[in-house]
Amino acid sequence: MNKTLIALVAIAAFITGLALWTDTRIAAGAGALALLGVIIYGYVSNKRASDATYRKAEQNTREMRNS
Repeated sequence: MNKTLIALVAIAAFITGLALWTDTRIAAGAGALALLGVIIYGYVSNKRASDATYRKAEQNTREMRNS
């Protein structure tokens, strides 16, 4: 299994446990921080993509537009 997927499931389980154990406002704050972390991770991982990945994405985009 992908390490990123495992980390996301672990974060979701932690936030769910936190919501059940404490006040839901704390869990809502933790959920918002987790979402912000996922957005930042996605942004950074997209910036690290190789030129070949960008070329393939552009090619696939052109194919979808033409079909």
